[in-house]
Amino acid sequence: MPRRYLHERRIVTGLIAAIVAGLAWLATLSPLGAEEMSVRTPIEGTGIVYRVIDGDTFIVNMDDRALYERLRAAAREPVQARHLNDRFASFRIRLFGIDTPESVHPDEARNTAEGRAISQAVRDVLEGERVGFRCWTFGLYGRAICSVSLGGADVGEWLIANGASPYDTRFGRHPFDDVRYRAAERSVSR
Repeated sequence: MPRRYLHERRIVTGLIAAIVAGLAWLATLSPLGAEEMSVRTPIEGTGIVYRVIDGDTFIVNMDDRALYERLRAAAREPVQARHLNDRFASFRIRLFGIDTPESVHPDEARNTAEGRAISQAVRDVLEGERVGFRCWTFGLYGRAICSVSLGGADVGEWLIANGASPYDTRFGRHPFDDVRYRAAERSVSR
């Protein structure tokens, strides 16, 4: 075999090996076809609030099935997937930066009259209404962590401004509405 042919063959073989290694490395980063959900690539859409579970947790039926499938693909852990309902394209939302008093905690001693009143107020305002949502991660218990708006007004900001919740920054500052949430909290403390 001519020497030049062997040299070219080695180069091609080396390139193929490098491409295969690169593809194998990429496959370890994210499962093929898996969606990402992050602050840079949030899942944003609209839906109907099917149920208010607590002052800071809701079930929303998405308007857009394709968007639901994107959320489904981003939910890689079983704890996340259990908060999704394929039949209704619904998912459980936990408001970011909001921590209303408990009303449906399994430990009945943690539930308060204030928590029940806040949950009822949120239920009266949101259940059956079309809301906008922007979700960017999943929380410790697998719920989608989101902001929710009704008629252009942010629900979290409304809860803070009305004294129903402090602006809870234990898990960081709100990636989109930090300034507004801090202003709402200052307006209550005056």
